[in-house]
Parts: sequence; structure tokens; C-alpha cells
Amino acid sequence: MSGILVTGASGFIGSAFLARFMCTNPDVGVFVLMREQPRGPDTRFRLTRGLARALHAGRDKSVLPQALADRVDIMIGDVSAPCCGLSPVDIARLERYGVEQIWHIAADLRVDASDAVRDQNPRAAEEVMQLANRIGCRDVVMVSTAYVFGRCSGIIDADAPPPVGIEPNNLYEDSKLKAEYAACKAASRDDIRLTLLRPTVVVGNSVTKSSGGSASGLYGLVRALNEEVRRRELGPDSVLYLHCGDGQLNLVTIDEVVRAMMALTGAGKPAAPLTVRALTGTDIAVGKILLAIADRLDITIKRVDHAEAVLPEDRLINRRLGFFRPYAERATGKSFERLELDDATRLYDIDLLNFVEAGLREVRHGCLTDLMQLQHLPRKAASPLVAYDSHPGEIGRATTVIVNAYGMPLDVMHPLINSLLADGRRVVSWDCRGLPDTGFDVSSGDLSIEGHLADWVLIRACLTQGPVDLIGWSTGAVVASRIAASEPEAVRNLVLMHGSFMHKGAELTAFQKNLKSVMPKVALSRSVAGLLHKSVFSENKGSLLKLVTRDIVRKSEEAMSVTKPAQQHLVQMLTHDPEAVFRYARLIRAFISENPLVWMSSITCPTLVLTSPNDQTAHPKGSYDVAEQIPGARMLVAEAGDHFSFYRDSGVRAAVLGALGAVRPVDASEDIAQP
Repeated sequence: MSGILVTGASGFIGSAFLARFMCTNPDVGVFVLMREQPRGPDTRFRLTRGLARALHAGRDKSVLPQALADRVDIMIGDVSAPCCGLSPVDIARLERYGVEQIWHIAADLRVDASDAVRDQNPRAAEEVMQLANRIGCRDVVMVSTAYVFGRCSGIIDADAPPPVGIEPNNLYEDSKLKAEYAACKAASRDDIRLTLLRPTVVVGNSVTKSSGGSASGLYGLVRALNEEVRRRELGPDSVLYLHCGDGQLNLVTIDEVVRAMMALTGAGKPAAPLTVRALTGTDIAVGKILLAIADRLDITIKRVDHAEAVLPEDRLINRRLGFFRPYAERATGKSFERLELDDATRLYDIDLLNFVEAGLREVRHGCLTDLMQLQHLPRKAASPLVAYDSHPGEIGRATTVIVNAYGMPLDVMHPLINSLLADGRRVVSWDCRGLPDTGFDVSSGDLSIEGHLADWVLIRACLTQGPVDLIGWSTGAVVASRIAASEPEAVRNLVLMHGSFMHKGAELTAFQKNLKSVMPKVALSRSVAGLLHKSVFSENKGSLLKLVTRDIVRKSEEAMSVTKPAQQHLVQMLTHDPEAVFRYARLIRAFISENPLVWMSSITCPTLVLTSPNDQTAHPKGSYDVAEQIPGARMLVAEAGDHFSFYRDSGVRAAVLGALGAVRPVDASEDIAQP
């Protein structure tokens, strides 16, 4: 393939597809059609931002978003204007280049009753087809929606041709169906091969659960209810009454959608003049969706069958969610679920809870990649160090460096990063070598504390100037303490959060004991890690249990069960696949050989040690032992917290900022997230 043209490339689906396509097809020319926003960010910034969100959601750190964006030829236009608003020069360029495939992903997602919305999507489809004919492109793929079937009910064959005589639920559905009609008519007239893709409700990545900046579908519902809770200051005793039924929605993950899209870019391209493909996932009852949202908002949501039963104070949110009501009705309930849906792609209640949690985190704190820019720092005789910087180049700004726990994604620090940024700070962090930094060779590379210290030295040389404030969490707290002890002139203040201090004679939680017992055995080989993964972390346990000792299986299951259900996606990287299990095991094997008490007395900077009596991951006694060894250290006990107290509790985050010496006065109420 010589080249493709993409509309909607900066959006949720468009950026996810474009990132995967460009990483897979480095030699194919990529053109994107984007509309200028006079009062908004420029086109290249928006494209880079979308690619950054997509790469992060898919855990791809091998390429910088800017590097991908620099390969893209951006053309300014408007999909609803004649020939998509392209200049004659740009049209001639596309024709000369020989664009072989056009991906029309852009869409107006509004559901409000306006003629602009009614006409926008059909007109855009017609103009894209006209452009394809003008430049000689005979292959167009258009992303539509499975909900073009409107108020039809029952089992839906979403692979069928565009339906006729359909009553839509809203103008969006109506406009998308008319867009299908327009595209089909133009394809037949101009002899263009057309593929219609019909995803259902697209949610985030199946592993990270990141919403990638999406504000529609499930996330539109989450956003609206979160705003209502904050506006009215609702709490645990509050009840919200919603007028809706208990129908079902079909949710499909973005990685499943992109996988199907990628199949159409190579040898799998359909030869038929018209091909319709449904991209469907799991049917989930509306009641379960509302229950998951209520759980994360810490309120009660009750469904009522009649509008008259809605309380006066709930009428505003009910009007706002009017678009959602038709999808919740049993009378127009639809089933899109495929018969061949397997356990690997099926979504369960725990998945739904984590999609809501990840979406709510983005609603409250913004997209993480909008706050922290990915950096690659050259590392001797190894892959580049994967680092993050909130203000690249602003070395003079007060800087806080976060040392994350082994294997953990930066996402777990998202609320704390937001608080630090709100305080006017620059924030820097990096991926732990081995995991999440999977480019690092764990078979031959140095995984000792000294190896992690070498990464810190690189961070300090490339991204900081002068003393910094240092925060370490869990296993990262041990690394942070080693940094402060070995380079006292480099650390101004130190915060050790829920440190996993496993020194000789230390009291250990069941989690720590199990890691200490199991991980050295798992670290022996990838084959052992693979057997453990299949026996513990996959559904097919029965036939494999005999291949791994029952003791290892039991201890591993106990070790991984201490995280609260809604935060499971944050720790899933540790056990996502056999390679992750092996890498984490190698890290822990090296970690438990250290004795951190040896260097604690060498720490000279002001130090805050945070723990909780309810921490089932890192025993609080270890933090007390360390605080006794560090001269002048202060203890902070989060009585109601656990290993993730800084993630959930804005009061804890405010205390951490206070220990660092606030850049400007700290007010916990300013923090976007609430406990």
C-alpha cells in the first residue's frame, strides 16, 4: 500500500487506529484531514495529543507520539465542505501520491435536535466519497455505528445492509443511517469499494481500561453523573432517582475495534463492492452500568419507571440524560452479542467497574498524557529509559520526582501528579526497568537497587537541576530512600509512601511473605512463569494445576487479591501475560535480597514516612522501623487508608504536599479528586 487518508485522526477511535497503523506500516504515507479551530489548539498539537493518548492506553512506549505525528502530512479542510474543503493543490497531491485507501472516521456525535447535526454526517459521507472519486481512490472504509437500527429490538444482525423504514432514537442515529445511505449511493455510482464498520459502544483498552480521552458513550454518562454529584455535593447517604428502564448496552473495547480495522488494511481487504462488518462485544444490563457508576461516585442510584417518580431536585440530571433513556428501555432493547464471544474478549462486572474507575479518573484529573510528556533518555548498553516530564525544559521550576513501585504504571500516580501540578510544581518520573519498561533485558540487566539508582542518575543529569523533592511508593520507596542516602545534596525533601521494607527480621504481610516465597522460583525461567500465569491468572486452571505446585498457586492467588476491585486495572500489568509475570518475578527476586536499614541513617533531608494500619501489601511495621532509623523523620498514619491511600484520599495528598513545602498555599479543597 502506498498511502492512506484518514479523517477524524485526532479522535478516540481515529487516533487509536492511526497509532497502530503507523507503528505497523512505517513505510506507508499517511495523510490526515483536519479542521482548523480558530480558538483552539493547532492541528499538529491535537494530532500529537490524540496519538499520545492512544499509545499510552495501549501501553506502547517504544515510539514517541511526536515522532509519529511528524510522519503525518496534515491537510486542512472540512469533511462537510465540497471535496472536503481541500485546496486544488492538496487534491492534486493526493492524486499524484496514489492514495489507495480512505478511512472516514470523523463524525458529529451530538444528539441534540438541530438541523446542523441532522445534515452534518450525511453530507460528510457524500463529500468523502466525492473526494475518493476525484483522486482515483477505489477503497473507502467508513466508521458508522451498530445503533443505526434505532428502535428495533431483539437480536440484531448488525452485518446487514443499511436498514430501511427505521425509527431512530435520536438525530445522531438518524444522521449516521443517512450517512450510510449517502456513502452506498456514491459507491455504487462511482464504482468504489465501500466497507461500513459498525461498532457498538466503544470503551477503553481491555487491559489498561484507559478511556483515551473519549467523552462519549459510557464516558458521557460517567461525566454527566460526576458533574451532578459535585454540583449538589452528594455523598454516601445520597440517593439519585433516574427515569430509565433496565435494557442493555453492548460494549466493545477499543483494541478489539482497532484489531478489526487493521485487518482491512492488508490482504484482508474485502473484494465485494459493499461490505458491512459489525464490531460488537458484550451485552451489559443498564442496571449493572449504573451500579458500577454509583459505586465509584459513592452514592446510590435508583431507577424509576415513571417520570412522575423523579424528585424535583433530580429533574435537571434526568433532562440532561434524556439521550440515554431510549437505550435503557426494555421495549427497544437490543442484543448484539456474538455467539463466538470468548472469555478473552468477554467483559465481566469487574471489567465494567474498572472502565468506570479509569474514566472517572480522567474526568476528574484530565488525560494523564496531557499532563506528562513521554521522553526517551539514552541509556548505556540498554534500551532507552522511558521517562515522563510535565514541563520539559523548565529546569528552573520547583521539581518533584516520583519513584514508582516496581511494575506499576504511571496511572496510579495520576491523582497525586494532578495535586503536585496544581501546586505549581514540575513533576518527573520514569518507568521501572524491567516492568513497565519492557524494553529492558531482565535476563542480563542489573535489577539491583544500584541498577535503579543508575536510572535515577540519568534522570537527574537529563531532566533536573539542583535539589529536588523525592516521593517513593512501595518498592519505589526503598529505591527513593537509597537515592536520598547516596546523594544527600540532590534531595531537598523525601516522602516514603507505604514502603515495602522487607529488611532482615521485618514483620511482613501475607502478600510480602508470598512474594518472598514464590517469586524466586518463578524467576528461574519463562516456562515456569508461563505455567504460573495459566494456572493462576487465566481462566483455564483445571488441567494445568498439576504442573505447578498447589502451594505456589495458593500463595500467588493470595498475593494478588489484596487490591480493591476498582483498582485491579492498575495492578494488572504485573500479571497480564507470562512475560510480565517473569519480569516481575525477576525484579522481586533482586529486591528481597536488599537490606534497606543499612543506609537509612545516612538520610539527612527532612523525611515524611506514610503508612496505614490497613495496608495489606506493605506491613506498616516496616515503615515504623525505617522512621526510627532516619534522623528526624516524621510519621503520618492514614488511619482509614490502605496501600493506595494517596490515590483515593485528597487529605493524604495534601499532607504529602505539605511535607514537601508547598510552592503556593495548599488547600485540599482545590484538589479535583475527592476521597
